[in-house]
Amino acid sequence: MSITGRDSLERLQKGVKKLRAAMSVDPDIRTNVVTLTVTAPDRYLAAAVTNRFVEAVNEFNTRIRQSQAGRRRRFVEQQTDSAGRELRDAEDRLKSFYEQNRSWSQSPALQYRLGQLQRQVDIEKEVYLTLRRNLEN
Repeated sequence: MSITGRDSLERLQKGVKKLRAAMSVDPDIRTNVVTLTVTAPDRYLAAAVTNRFVEAVNEFNTRIRQSQAGRRRRFVEQQTDSAGRELRDAEDRLKSFYEQNRSWSQSPALQYRLGQLQRQVDIEKEVYLTLRRNLEN
């Protein structure tokens, strides 16, 4: 691009200015398409600049998506661990109920309490299984 300067920093700064002037970026929000136009004295240079620009954007997007996926996975792992503990606690409460109330079938109040405990175990189990599926995905 025939850029001159006293040192490499000045040449780099001039090169960036010249490159910015030679480029046009036009995003279309409705279609999510970005049009990049590069004007250069040589068509091969224009193609190389365009290709490198697209590579840099792809590298950036890949890095960002991997980072987001890692954070999402850690969050789901923490939620899964927490749901597993809550499920075990609910199961322990149900087990304790059975151990302490051997004749629960004779008492409407104990039958009601048993239903509550079983529903809580079912809810905790469903939450845990949903999180496990999300973690595996």
